Amino acid sequence: DRCGMIMGAILACTAYFACLLVTMLPVMQDVSMTLLACACFGTGVGKSAFEVARNSYMASNVPKALRGRANGLIGGCARIASMLGPALGGIVVHNEYSGAFMAQTLIGAATVGLLVVGLPHSRSMPSPPPHKPHEVASVTDTSGLANGDLIASGSGATSNRSAHGSTTSDNYSTTSDGSTYSQQHNKAEVVASAGDGSRSDHRWRHCAGSSILVPLLAAGPTGFSFGFVRGARGLLIPLKADAIDLSASAVGYVTAASFACDSLLFPLGGCISDRYGRKAAGVPSLMIMAAGCVLLAFASGVWSVSLASALLGVGNALSSGIVQTVGQDAAPSDLRARSQFLGLYKVATDCGTFLGPLVVGLVSNAAGLDAAAEVIAAATGACALWYAIVSKESLRRPTISKHRRDADESSAAGLIAGGRARDDSECEGAGRQRM
Repeated sequence: DRCGMIMGAILACTAYFACLLVTMLPVMQDVSMTLLACACFGTGVGKSAFEVARNSYMASNVPKALRGRANGLIGGCARIASMLGPALGGIVVHNEYSGAFMAQTLIGAATVGLLVVGLPHSRSMPSPPPHKPHEVASVTDTSGLANGDLIASGSGATSNRSAHGSTTSDNYSTTSDGSTYSQQHNKAEVVASAGDGSRSDHRWRHCAGSSILVPLLAAGPTGFSFGFVRGARGLLIPLKADAIDLSASAVGYVTAASFACDSLLFPLGGCISDRYGRKAAGVPSLMIMAAGCVLLAFASGVWSVSLASALLGVGNALSSGIVQTVGQDAAPSDLRARSQFLGLYKVATDCGTFLGPLVVGLVSNAAGLDAAAEVIAAATGACALWYAIVSKESLRRPTISKHRRDADESSAAGLIAGGRARDDSECEGAGRQRM
């Protein structure tokens, strides 16, 4: 996990530096655009690798009861950085783009340095490697099969089961009842069952696939839902502001109002998620954003658009870190399976982020922008119902039955009564000694 985060940050920083070189080198425009596209692709790959490794690191090092606040804090920092980044870019760009890419490269290099120096190693143990084809398990005692005792080696093994009174040699074994059996026959049976290791490896892949597929089907729709509405929100607000003929500065103010509410209220999402459950933060967030889309569809002035934009920001603030938290809660404990699951989970989330603006564009061309906002509102409401009814709560707190609680209370009352009686007897004994 730690290595994945560092490698992802290095790849992103290298891509930023490549963008800087493209803007500085005197090359043809077509060539520069191709190189710039490749560098931007590397930036996306590095960021995706960093996010997947970070989620895996959080899943293995942060307790489930604290993940909501931890991921909410990360999401809040990302929101604040999204506000400060464009402002910093506008300051350093001036008339050339090389200043912005230089700032990105320096920030990326500083991030790599902080990760190398300050990020502790993960507490999780690496998953065991799959069986190699040349490894064959040999059984030297039939009684060990009944008790689940297997001794594996590459060239055969011997055992001495003194508890059962059995002695073994390289080829034959004699049990306590005097019967003999050939170890070569047992080895042949094990070789027939193990084969060349492909069956064992296939069995491991089948178990790993099932351990990934089941939680992915449970948590994937949640990540897709939030990615869908967030991607649509980023396009709906400026398009609606432009549709009612607002000035460019007014469009910026309306969009800034949404992101300001999003950045100021992000701690609420993590606290609610850890205290009352993931659904307590996720379902209201989706419902509020659905209401904001409805309000945006009927908005006709700057104040109504600003109110809808702020409402969308409040709804998104309640979901700060919820996507990462749900994915980390559902991730398998095995390191390899967890990494694969989180990668597929991010793919599901990114598919929602991709489809949200696409649906807005298609519906807007067909029926208008207001119809697109209504469609997004209906889809978001349906996602909220799905999350509330179908999806399971990933934060499961231990529950104590009434019978056990009554037994614990009676036991505690007995201990208290016994302690009081002992204190009374000690007091009486001390009084008699004084007399």
